[in-house]
This record gives sequence, C-alpha cells and structure tokens, in this order.
Amino acid sequence: VVSTPKQMREAVHNMANLDLLLIDTAGRSPKDEVKIQELKSYLAEANAVVTRIAAEEAIKHYGEAGALFIDVRDSAAIAKTGTIKGALRIPRGFMEFSADETSPYYNAALKRDANIYLVCGAGGQAALTGKVLKEMGYDKVVNIGGFPDWEKAGGPKEA
Repeated sequence: VVSTPKQMREAVHNMANLDLLLIDTAGRSPKDEVKIQELKSYLAEANAVVTRIAAEEAIKHYGEAGALFIDVRDSAAIAKTGTIKGALRIPRGFMEFSADETSPYYNAALKRDANIYLVCGAGGQAALTGKVLKEMGYDKVVNIGGFPDWEKAGGPKEA
C-alpha cells in the first residue's frame, strides 16, 4: 500500500527500473552471457567440414554414376543466370525439408550414398548447405563454389 507521495515516487521509480531490466535482459539474468556468432564464424565452420573443389574438377565428375549436382540459390537467381544442366534446384532455406526422409517435402533424388556437388552464387551458401547435409548424414558432399566459376570453366548449363 502506498500512502505518501514519497512512497508513490519510490514505487513508480522501482516499476520503471523493473521494466527497463525486463527489456534489457529479454528474459535473461544480467549474469547470463549471450554469445553472438557472426557470419565469418559460420562460414569458417562450414568450410572446415565441407571440401571445396574447383569448377574444373567438378566438371570431371559431371555425368558420373552417383553424382548429384544441386544449385542452392533461389529461383530468381537461377532465372537470371541459368544453372548446371540437370542440377536439382533446392534453395538453401529448404534443404532440411528436402533432405529429411521423414519430411513430407523429402526429395527422393537425395540419396545418402550419392556424391553431392553443391553450387551457389559464390560458394558461401553451398558451404553452409553442405555443413547441414553432413549433419544430416550425407557424407559425400563437396562445395564447387559459384555458378559463374562453372560457366567460366565451360560446364554444361541450362536455363
């Protein structure tokens, strides 16, 4: 019970501080440390587990039995430049749904024993996607970099 103006000021002050504390900590105690990971850390982790090969090397494997090429860019990017001839088109943000056999969106072309070659615009999305696939049990995954490298190396392409 607040009965004096001084008590009222103290109560309002304490409530204002409580609101600020709740806003500032977003449900965490002030002692909790929040670790924020930056893009370069994610890429370093992905590049550490997903082998990157040159487009020229990837072209040598094009058409081999068990080779599966996947473009992980979105459809707008692919529409602008085209993609590897015969490549699956699975955007990076949808890969987990496509690669999980229990998902209603599972893509039956994704086999865990396939040799998977990932391409994107420059190599970053392919690396990050490759890390996810490896975590999901796909062991033979490589990053072939960006589609412009594939094109420059003379790899077969389609619209």
